Amino acid sequence: MKKSYGLRMVAVLISLAALVALASVALAWSNDPTVNTAICTASSYQAQPHIASDGSDGAIITWVDLRSGYPDIYAQRVDSAGAVQWNANGAAICAVGGIQGNPEIASDGSGGAIITWGDTRSGTWDIYAQRVNSAGEVQWNANGVVISTFLGEPPDHEIASDGSEGAIITWHDDRGGWENYDIYAQRVDSAGAVQWTANGVAICTASGRQMHPTIVGDGSEGAIITWYDDRSGPPYDIYAQRVDAAGDVQWLADGVAICIASGSQGAPEILGDGSGGAIITWDDRRSGDWDIYAQRVDASGAVQWLANGVAISTASGEQGYAEIVGDGSAGAIITWDDGRDDPNGGFDPIGDIYAQRVDAAGDVQWLADGVAISTASGDQSYPQIVGDGSAGAIITWDDTRSGNSDIYAQRVNHSGTPLWTANGVAISTASGEQSYPQIVGAGSGGAIITWDDTRSGIDNWDIYAQRVNADGSLPSPTPEPDLVVSDLTAEWVEEGSTYNVTFRVCNNGSLDAGASVAGIYIDGSLEQSEAVGALGAGVCTDPVTVGPFTLSDESDTIEVRADKDNDVGESNEQNNSSQSSMPPPVGGCFIATAAYGTPMAEEIEALRDFRDEYLLTNPVGQALVELYYKISPPMAEFIEEHPALKPVVRAGLLPAVAMSTVAVNTTLAEKIAVVSLLALISVALAVWARKRRGRASPYSPA
Repeated sequence: MKKSYGLRMVAVLISLAALVALASVALAWSNDPTVNTAICTASSYQAQPHIASDGSDGAIITWVDLRSGYPDIYAQRVDSAGAVQWNANGAAICAVGGIQGNPEIASDGSGGAIITWGDTRSGTWDIYAQRVNSAGEVQWNANGVVISTFLGEPPDHEIASDGSEGAIITWHDDRGGWENYDIYAQRVDSAGAVQWTANGVAICTASGRQMHPTIVGDGSEGAIITWYDDRSGPPYDIYAQRVDAAGDVQWLADGVAICIASGSQGAPEILGDGSGGAIITWDDRRSGDWDIYAQRVDASGAVQWLANGVAISTASGEQGYAEIVGDGSAGAIITWDDGRDDPNGGFDPIGDIYAQRVDAAGDVQWLADGVAISTASGDQSYPQIVGDGSAGAIITWDDTRSGNSDIYAQRVNHSGTPLWTANGVAISTASGEQSYPQIVGAGSGGAIITWDDTRSGIDNWDIYAQRVNADGSLPSPTPEPDLVVSDLTAEWVEEGSTYNVTFRVCNNGSLDAGASVAGIYIDGSLEQSEAVGALGAGVCTDPVTVGPFTLSDESDTIEVRADKDNDVGESNEQNNSSQSSMPPPVGGCFIATAAYGTPMAEEIEALRDFRDEYLLTNPVGQALVELYYKISPPMAEFIEEHPALKPVVRAGLLPAVAMSTVAVNTTLAEKIAVVSLLALISVALAVWARKRRGRASPYSPA
């Protein structure tokens, strides 16, 4: 019967794994804007972060990474508590030869993400994609699957989820000839197989140039794509097209006109309207200065608002770089970079951030030309926006009010009222430059923001992130009960067969804990749950003994979890549960048990008592016992497999059993007498053996 052989190593490995897990959990969001959470601080240059939700109030972030000397694509997941979940400094998404750049990302709906990028491994620019799961493991071909090989220049592409764990990617390319860019798209399913025509289906191949597409899912596994277009000759207009799940375009050939007003229109951004249509916003120069306009198009491709769009802001100076998010009522909230207070009429060096809400009917809802989000000194630029879950929005931007570029944010409610500190709260004000933020919602009205960061030096760009709460605060450690297991021991009930487990539960937190449970796991399976009463902060239970448990094999390990939520089966969350591990106690005479057929034989009891009284009480004896436990299990197995050997082994054990019985069950005088007798017998045997060896053989030469 196999017992505790090898368990020490198993316990060590489990303990190391627990330490790694606890080290990860110990990391958390900082409440200091000069600290933040490092996503990647590898050597060299990391930049161009993009972000998507992980579906659990955390985020997955991807970026361009030069740690190898060439641009590769990496990614990292950060959980809702601010703990990075994958390899330190990120998981490699693509690290093949050539240049990889311009990554984009979309959630896959299962806790992971699909990431796309431009790639020159073939010698020209292509588009590749990779899926990464919630554990940071790539799911498709190593270094990605090809989406298109007809680009000709660095790709300007965008990605949207198809709602079925796949994605739709759109881009412009010059396969129709130089200076005749067209719009194409491709769908890739959850397994990494492209679904439409090789190298993509044509979305628009009209004359002239169609460029810089953006995309949103249509809710039916298809997408709506918008772009700027000079088919009528410069300046540019705005067009859009819907493509269904099969890759068939649904509206007019080469798209429907969203805006063909005089002047130039550019930089469109798009939002699904929840009814198979979309709301599109863009920069517009029909008045001579750049303004912000928007239009809604329904599922059939019919524009819904004023011809050529409704004005979102036509304030003096320049407005541009518009971004859009839903308002929870089939309308939209739009934010932009605004130069109305710039004496030079542009965005720099004193651009501000404004926002406006437009309802489903195309009527603006806030102050004419928008509400001020930040008009602080210096330059505020490159705004990004996400919904707050309450029909408002959170907006983040680059900000130079301190002289360096920092990251700030503001929340605005459904009525257009900023909710946080005037001109925004500081997200990152570390040394160096923080720039080009990206944002995603994080539940409970908060958000996670990521950015490029040079706090480690201008030649060593890193990626950082920060969560901001619904009230504009940065997360602080939340005092709560913190239950841990201590003083975990195990004792035999029947040596080598069954054992009890004893432990205590302590509340190491700063708040009192209500009633909870402790779960006892054997080899990872919950065997018993034990109620634990309410514990004050800093208080431990008396020792709790549970069992008996039956030792199953050599890999048995004991684990006890304590959980304040009375759910010992859940994964360990920060300040939620704790665990400790150890093997069952060392014991058993392996060879004797195999020979006698039971660990309860009287002969084995004598051997066990001798071990406990004479061997385990001194270092030399302990070393001998340890050596025995290492070398004897294979011998015991051999005896078990060959029953004919058992009588022979029992006979061979008789002297050891006899000596052990005498040693344990006699007085000191009796022990001396027996030992002396054994010594005399040993001497006599030695003399006899020596004489026999010295007797000449009759066949020996004279």
